[in-house]
Amino acid sequence: MICDPHSRHLDAASILSIGLASAEERTPVLVIATSNGGKLAEIQALLARYPVRLTSLAALNIPPAVEGVQSYRDNAISKAISAARASGIPALSDDSGIEVDALGGHPGLLTARWTKQQGGDEFAVQALWRMLCAADARSPSAPRASVFCALSLGWPDGRCLVAEARLDGNIIWPPRVSGRGLYGMFVPEGQHLSLAEILQVELESPDSAHQASHRMLAFLQLLNLGLVEYLTSGRLLESSPEAERTA
Repeated sequence: MICDPHSRHLDAASILSIGLASAEERTPVLVIATSNGGKLAEIQALLARYPVRLTSLAALNIPPAVEGVQSYRDNAISKAISAARASGIPALSDDSGIEVDALGGHPGLLTARWTKQQGGDEFAVQALWRMLCAADARSPSAPRASVFCALSLGWPDGRCLVAEARLDGNIIWPPRVSGRGLYGMFVPEGQHLSLAEILQVELESPDSAHQASHRMLAFLQLLNLGLVEYLTSGRLLESSPEAERTA
C-alpha cells in the first residue's frame, strides 16, 4: 500500500496526475472519504495488503459530505459519490452507528454527531450510561444494542457499490478500552472482547483470523461485490450487476 494522506503537496490536480501515471503501473488510487482520524487508520489497515495509493479528504481540501438521517446505506453512498465527484477519483466511504434498544435506537444514525455534541468519546460514554441508568435499563440483564456499518465505493460518474453489516450484542459497564467511544461499551454476541478491542486487534493485525468487527464484515462483502476488482486492476467490471448508479 502506498499511503500519503497528509502530504502538504498533494492537491486534486496532482492526485489526478498520479492516477494517470498509476494506470500504467496498474496502481489504483482511492480517496478515503472520512474526516475521522481513527476511522481513516482503520480503513488504511483494511487496505494494507493491496497495491493501492490512498489519499484523504483533508489532503485534497475536500469538506466532508453532510450526513442525512435516512439510512446508513444512503449516507455511505452519498459520502462516496460526493468525494469521488469532488476529486475525480474513486472514493471509499463508511457510515456506522450504534443503536441501543432501551433508548429507542439512540444514538443510531447520529452516533458521530451526538458523540461530538457530548464533548468527545469519553464524555459520550458517560452520557450514554447516565441515560441507561435514568431509563432503569441496567437490569435484569445487560442492555441490548446493535452496531451497523455501510461501506460504499463510489465513482465520479455516479456508479457505486455498497455493502452493509450488523452486529447484535450487549452494553457493558465499565467500558473496555478508552479512546474508542461507545464501542468500548459494546460486546458482540459470541465474543469475549468489546468491539473497541476487536477493532484494535484488526488495526494492529489486519491478517488476523479474528476478523469480527462491523467494518471488517462489510469490507469483506464489498470485496466480493467488486472492490477487489478495483484494488487489483484499477477498474470496476462494467457488467457487475451489483453496481448502482446515482443521479
